[in-house]
Parts: sequence; C-alpha cells; structure tokens
Amino acid sequence: MNRHHAFKALLLSLAVFATLLVSFAGFPEREAAAIQHDFSFGKTKSNVEIYIFSDWFCPICMKVEPIVETAIPTLTQKAKVTFVDKPIYPESMNFTPYHLSFAAYEKEKYLQLRKALFGVAKKTKNPTVADISAAIAPLKVNYRQLSFMDVTQQMGKFQAIAGQFKVAATPTLVFFNTKTKKTRTLVGGNEITADGIAHALKSVE
Repeated sequence: MNRHHAFKALLLSLAVFATLLVSFAGFPEREAAAIQHDFSFGKTKSNVEIYIFSDWFCPICMKVEPIVETAIPTLTQKAKVTFVDKPIYPESMNFTPYHLSFAAYEKEKYLQLRKALFGVAKKTKNPTVADISAAIAPLKVNYRQLSFMDVTQQMGKFQAIAGQFKVAATPTLVFFNTKTKKTRTLVGGNEITADGIAHALKSVE
C-alpha cells in the first residue's frame, strides 16, 4: 500500500470512529437506560464474582465445559457468575451476539443453549441466524437479536475484565471477592477440575 492509499485508509477509519462516537453520544439517556441487560447469573449482589473465560473454538474449553456446567448450580448459589467471551480465534466473535442474547433473555436454558453454540462451532466458523435457529429449535427458543450498541458495549466490558485480571488464555476461571480483593485463577484443563473449582471458591469466600 502506497502512502496515498494508507492516508485514505486512515481517514476512513477515523471517519467511521467519529460517526460511532456521535451516534453513541447522541443516544438519548432514557433509551440507553431502557436497553440495559443483565448478562450475569446467580447472586448478582454477592461479594464473590466468578468470570468464566472461553473461546468457542478452543478445544480445551469444550473439554472442561461439562465440568463447569456441573459446578454452575453451586457457583450461582454463592456468587455472581459471568460467562466471558475471550476470542483467541478471531472467528469466535461471530458467536458473541448469540451468546449475549441467550445470556440476557434465556437464563433458564442458557447452559443448554451454550452447549448448542459449541455444537454449531464444530460445524462452521461463520454461523447464520438459520444455523443457530436450527440448533436451538429442540429447546423451543427463538433467537432475539440484541442491538449493535448492546453487543459492542458488552464486548468492550469483556475486554476490560480480561485486562483487569490479565487473562491471556482460555479456558480461564477467575474467582474474585470485591470486598477483600482476594483472587484465585484457574487456567486450562489441569487446573479446571471439580476439586479445583471448589477449592478456588472457598479460598475467596
């Protein structure tokens, strides 16, 4: 790319960014408040927060998913639990809008829907709404699309959380006590076990 084309590309990027800023800044506060979603599970006011970082194409994430799923009923009784998309593979971001929709609207069936998303990820890197709808049809759930703003804001929050706890790999589980600041992190299949999860939770309570 020559200097002229590079300069044009930079201008285009800046223009798009400026447009997004104007759009977001001009969004009425009442409307912005009206579309706030809760993407977490369990005791949302608990001092203990648990962040489950995963990537939809991460083989170890798929391997430990049944362990995490089994632990969720206990974890949600004692803590605020958030499933965080940490894209290691770029195509994983194609699944984030669906994941967020199910976390916001289908909490009771979320784990089953999550399993369905992992199933779709084994078949395609760029799922269509039709692909997702077919996968979740047995669960009698309809996909409800979130706004562009909802998705991008939450993706930004996910990135900030990953930065806060210095998460660089998936799967990673972070246990954090907001009051005492105690933190315990489990990374990979060797650490994310039933016993490992139980001990980590107890260490920050």
